[in-house]
Amino acid sequence: MYEGRTKKFRDTIHGYIDIPDIIVSGIIDTEQFQRLKYIEQTSMRSLYPAARHDRFIHSLGVYWLGKQAFTNFRHNSQQVLSEKEKDELTEKWWDKQEVLFSLACLLHDCAHAPFSHTLENMYVLRKKKLKARNPLGLKKGNIIAELDYHLLEECKSDEEFLADFLEDDNSALQYNGVGAPHEKMSAYSIITKFKEAIKEIGKEFLEENITDRDIVFIVRMITGCTYKNSGFMESVQNCIISMLNSSSIDVDGLDYIVRDAYMSGIDNYHIDYQRLLSSFVMIPIEVFENKEGQKVDIDGIWLKGTELSINKFSAGSISGKLIIDGMAQSDEKNVKGIGCEVRVAQGACSTKFDDEIRIQDIRSGTVQLTESCKFYKSQFSGTVIRGRKIQTVIHGGFSGNRPHEYILGYDKKALSIIDGAIEARNHEYLWVYTHPKVLYSSNYLQCELLRDSAKYLCCSVNNKKFKREKLMFKCEECEYFKKGSSKANNVEDDFLLYIIGYDTYFKGGKVKSLTSRICKKMKEKGFVFRQTCDDDLNALFKRIYIENEERGKLKSDKIDMEFQEFFSRRHKKPLWKSFVEYDNFLKMCEENPEAKDVIPRFCEDVISKADTKGNNYANPSQEQQKIFEAYGLTDVVVIKSSVKTKELNANETLIRFKDQTLRLRDIFMKENRKEKMSKDFYYIFANMKRALTYKEYIDMVKKLDV
Repeated sequence: MYEGRTKKFRDTIHGYIDIPDIIVSGIIDTEQFQRLKYIEQTSMRSLYPAARHDRFIHSLGVYWLGKQAFTNFRHNSQQVLSEKEKDELTEKWWDKQEVLFSLACLLHDCAHAPFSHTLENMYVLRKKKLKARNPLGLKKGNIIAELDYHLLEECKSDEEFLADFLEDDNSALQYNGVGAPHEKMSAYSIITKFKEAIKEIGKEFLEENITDRDIVFIVRMITGCTYKNSGFMESVQNCIISMLNSSSIDVDGLDYIVRDAYMSGIDNYHIDYQRLLSSFVMIPIEVFENKEGQKVDIDGIWLKGTELSINKFSAGSISGKLIIDGMAQSDEKNVKGIGCEVRVAQGACSTKFDDEIRIQDIRSGTVQLTESCKFYKSQFSGTVIRGRKIQTVIHGGFSGNRPHEYILGYDKKALSIIDGAIEARNHEYLWVYTHPKVLYSSNYLQCELLRDSAKYLCCSVNNKKFKREKLMFKCEECEYFKKGSSKANNVEDDFLLYIIGYDTYFKGGKVKSLTSRICKKMKEKGFVFRQTCDDDLNALFKRIYIENEERGKLKSDKIDMEFQEFFSRRHKKPLWKSFVEYDNFLKMCEENPEAKDVIPRFCEDVISKADTKGNNYANPSQEQQKIFEAYGLTDVVVIKSSVKTKELNANETLIRFKDQTLRLRDIFMKENRKEKMSKDFYYIFANMKRALTYKEYIDMVKKLDV
């Protein structure tokens, strides 16, 4: 391993972070990585002005936590691996995984979009319709995001990744790649910008070279793309992937939970993350493929995806989530449970169950586990088509040796800390990221200013009347629109992608968004963008604000009003100030039959009719605005948001005790487990002269009914 010099970075959260010189010079001291200093970590600064931390220091923090997590994971794994498995996972193999994992942690946000997560969906704005003979062998006519296609092109030598990465949505005739847009752009940048640096780092740290397949493994870690058809070694790598990118607790989430709370000043939970980092363990599982058995005891925990073909089956209880399909009608009465409904269609029975079920004796059908399930007092005759089962000291009745794999779990010492980490994360998502100030600034104002900027730039180079007429953004009169775009919003897309520097991430950096004529005009005006950061956009907004102001009577009133709001923070006011007040407002409306359900119906109607690039905000129509104006509310904006808490899946979270493995569900009673919350709600913002009375609210709501 590396024994050279290191550089120390002083971090507010983790103290001194030691990073080898070769990683600093090859990765950190590059233009693309330094750009992260100008990408804010969160959108909460409109509410918490001290939250000035950025993606740069977050990336260093994740690297540091990742180093500690991997060291502990490697040590803990030696307690469960057999001697044969230890021989297969050599010290050289572990050394390489450590280097790859630490670099994935460092680079996981290297191409993050500006304004935190506000604009990242623009990375997948441009789609590609696949031709019959495409290099990746994908279905003709299907749609795929251009970013996904470019990433697959770079990884096409790894056919296994191609199969694991793409999710084929047959109903929509499109492919969706695994991972968030910023993760996929970061993964692409690692291959095209950092691959050679990574290979040079490998020469300093390792006795063997880092290969292209190793680079694809880094891509997997960043996007969370696990191996679907895993063997023993791939299952261990899936555990490593989950330590960086998972649906539960990972080093990325740990850093931002702790950092966001400290830097903003939120009075949040204290998290003993060092203890949590030491708790990552591998849980051994047995793998079954087309395994037949007669009167076999299958008690224990079977994992999600298990499928059983039944000849005869009984169980004292099964807890979890499952589907039983294709039972004979004679079996209907033998499946029981609270809320269990057995449906009959075309002579066969089926049931979907997600709590606890008892099976007296069924003789047909197929069991599919949609989440991990625990079987108790169960006897099975039939075939395990595919299955993975937590290994226990007492083995079931299946004969012969079975292959082993591993899945990531936690040691029992982390139980209280895991709960605290989830609570801390949920506190931010419940009360900070749903706050009207935060949503107005990030979900609406920043997005709308960017769209205004795109229209302004388009008009400035394409509208021949720009210098002599008041700016009204009439796209149908635009020369650029007339020359080839079928829809005005496609023209806007071109300029949006140009402004965020989308094309400059790809090989060659040639701008495809705009024609060469338009690019030349933009450069002449000084509007050139490359891998845009927050500072670039703020400077653009200021310039357009000033230029528009200098147009005098010809200026755009829309730009003048919205940009003033942005730079002064004199925002519109919300009719309610939290999702709790929204719920109470709806309950108040329910007291009047004519006002019941009007607000969510009205808001969804306004949002659905608007074209705001999936950013979930819109202005009501002129007729609807007049209704608001009658009550002193002007320039109304509707914003859609959601409350999404994150709870550990009680069936999927595995905790290792000294001599057994349990699900979180088996440790905590149902009444003590918190349920995951996911619900949409709306804010209505307006310039208000005064607060409305209860009667005025109800009268206004009734008139809004659509």
